[in-house]
Amino acid sequence: MDKIMRKLVLGLCIIFSCSMFFSGIAFQYDATIAPGPTQALNELESEVKALTTSAFKNPKSSANQKQTILKQIKDVYSLIQKGNFKSAVNKLDKDIKSKINTWIVSSNQSVLIKSINTGVISIENASKTTVNTSFGKVSGVDGGHGSWKWAGIPYAKPPVGELRWKAPVDPEPWTGIRFSTTDFSRCTQPVTNLQWVPQNKLQGSEDCLYLNIFRPKTASKNLPVFFWIHGGGNVMGGADEYDLSYFANKANMVVVVIQYRLGPFGWFYNPALNPNGTSEEKSGNYANLDMIKALKWVQKNIVNFGGNPNNVTIAGESAGGFQVLNLMISPLAKGLFHKAISQSAAGSNAPIQAAASVSASAIERLLVMDGTCEDLTEAASYSKTMTNAQIENYLMSKSAEDIAKSVMNEAGGITSISSIADGYVLPDTMSEALKSGNYNKIPVIIGCNGNEMKPFFPLYFGTIPTSTGYSWANIYNVLGLEQPSITLNELLPENSPDRQLFDTVTNYSSDYWKAALNGYTRIIKEHQDDVYSYWFKWGGEGSAPSPFDYLFGSGHSFEMDFFFGFNDKSLGNIAFVDENKHGREALHNAMAAYLKAFAESGNPNLNNSNLPTWEKWSNAADAPKSIVFDADYNNSKINMSNIEYSRAEIEEAVNNLPSPVKEMTYALMWYYYIW
Repeated sequence: MDKIMRKLVLGLCIIFSCSMFFSGIAFQYDATIAPGPTQALNELESEVKALTTSAFKNPKSSANQKQTILKQIKDVYSLIQKGNFKSAVNKLDKDIKSKINTWIVSSNQSVLIKSINTGVISIENASKTTVNTSFGKVSGVDGGHGSWKWAGIPYAKPPVGELRWKAPVDPEPWTGIRFSTTDFSRCTQPVTNLQWVPQNKLQGSEDCLYLNIFRPKTASKNLPVFFWIHGGGNVMGGADEYDLSYFANKANMVVVVIQYRLGPFGWFYNPALNPNGTSEEKSGNYANLDMIKALKWVQKNIVNFGGNPNNVTIAGESAGGFQVLNLMISPLAKGLFHKAISQSAAGSNAPIQAAASVSASAIERLLVMDGTCEDLTEAASYSKTMTNAQIENYLMSKSAEDIAKSVMNEAGGITSISSIADGYVLPDTMSEALKSGNYNKIPVIIGCNGNEMKPFFPLYFGTIPTSTGYSWANIYNVLGLEQPSITLNELLPENSPDRQLFDTVTNYSSDYWKAALNGYTRIIKEHQDDVYSYWFKWGGEGSAPSPFDYLFGSGHSFEMDFFFGFNDKSLGNIAFVDENKHGREALHNAMAAYLKAFAESGNPNLNNSNLPTWEKWSNAADAPKSIVFDADYNNSKINMSNIEYSRAEIEEAVNNLPSPVKEMTYALMWYYYIW
């Protein structure tokens, strides 16, 4: 790839990194479910404070009576902090409720009584979900769908101040009970809309190393553990997007959803940082160290949530799927998990020289941003005069916003390196590490979708005009995601050159994604037997309505709804209509059953004799490779396929394409092409 092409694909990387926001939420949290006890008591306290004199039966005593009720609410706070849940319920349900019935006029009682009842339920839930961890007690909430949920549990100390760009360390122990009832802040990242477009502003915090846990509302112990790593191009996403309460109950598992440092906070290599630090800290792979730290937390604590630390499945999608593979090749993660599922893995382990170049560019931009230098040319010269100590102090003095902006492009997207082949945390590039055979050999599923790159097309090429006077961004108008609505034929007339271009670019780039993953699967199979592959095809003609079937099809991350459940916050399910309900629900039930069996045993066929056999990947010619997941409007369509793609064959075909089709295709292939 020439220098011009490299600049093009690097400039486009932020668009890919927004992939998380298609897959989004497995389930929306049910707001009607009782919140945590502190939230419930806060609401009651606010309502009491808002009472006017006229709300009391004896206005002259209203001030004293209000203070008495507020004091008793504070007493309830104190009781629940000490774990005296029964006493807290009695004081709330009897003492405070009695005073409200006695002192407050009837027209004002109903709202307060409702809040008291919510508080009682919340405290009872806290009593059922209080769990010991290595650092203190936590309690959860009713997560809905027959599951308990614990949110915002710290697995490491906030990586702020002197802990920025350091290996994660244990969190500070706490006394009393930590009410883990609400999602914590995401890690620092750009804001995007549903179509993944950066909004040129930031959200989140460096204080973000927390995890969420879901488990069924049963007394079952020794349950399989499902450890989820979110996607988002390593620069976006968070645990709050994954309410896996339904999945935890349906699969009868303990589900852990983690957050990890993103962008330049998660991956940042510079020789000036940590010159006397450990090999982990010198690696630049801080996010990978976060994942390993979270896995160690699981090993020590998950048994208290009913999970089996000796039966942990790591899983992730997109960038998260690639980090699953990185955990497989990291010697530091050995023994911390026992099975792996990599969905639509996307990423690369950059050479350490490339990572150093990215951090050097960030420093140069910072020098211009704060006025130390007038332009990047001067900054490049100036930075070469700085000592290692000066560089380290300079970087540590900058705010999270400044660090993030130092690697942001004009569109507001982060373009930093992620995952570095440092030789210690990540010993090599993915292919070379797997070829060596020196990796964590465990049963693994690797899969992708049939039309991975179709949803990316309007993002990459949205500003390019079509022959009909529109632009490729108007694909969203055809799908009804933007207004005004237009038809497919208005945008792309049938048999037009534009349609041919769209088909060629998206087909080759999607097949290239599969080829890259097929290559990893083939290498792994050379060293172990328990290797499975899937090819998700739902969303195309015969399963989804037009024009979704043509424009998006089985796009990136659309398999998420089928493995975990249906939702109302993903672009994939705009194709969910009554007409295809039977077929897609049958496919969901089958895919969920395979996943459950694999997480339990390492064999997706366990107790699934009613489903087609999911055969292991074979490296033999014309032998079974991947199971195909598809459905028509009424039934699932699942079968084994012997189709395997190779990167070399696709590259050869793309090289023979005319311009600009060739360049546009390579732009969509970049994520597996750079290193």
